[in-house]
Formats: sequence, C-alpha cells, structure tokens
Amino acid sequence: MLAPTKHRFNVKEYYRMAETGVLRPDARVELLNGEIIDMSPTGPFHGGVTNYLNEVCAKKNCRPSGCAEIGLWLRCSSVTER
Repeated sequence: MLAPTKHRFNVKEYYRMAETGVLRPDARVELLNGEIIDMSPTGPFHGGVTNYLNEVCAKKNCRPSGCAEIGLWLRCSSVTER
C-alpha cells in the first residue's frame, strides 16, 4: 500500500484558494510550512496571554513606534503565513 501524499501550497496558492471559495471566508486556518492547518478558536486564556505579551513588548519598546501589533497576518516565508 502506498503512503498518502501531502499536497504542499505556497502563499500565492493559499490566497487563490480563499479567493475562489475553496477556503471559506470564516475558515480559521493558517498556512504552515506549506500545509493548511485548522486552528482552534481563540479563547480567554489565549486572549489574556496575548494582551500580557503586548503590554510587555510595548513597555520594553520592542518596536520603534513603541506599540505592538497583534492579530495581524505575518508572512514568514513563501510557504508560511500566520
């Protein structure tokens, strides 16, 4: 028996799937190392940790503007976008 083959995608293909309806607009997914991964909903614990880290980064002036952006997409490579 043959092993299943994974289909890998790049960021351009990932966005094309969203544009054409392959991925629903409300889908909670991320492209990680070329794989589309379902993400669990954000809960209270995640929100609390995110807010805490945002405060720490802002106080330490991790960014030139002195504020940290949260909840935005981050493109790490041509096959990873969070």
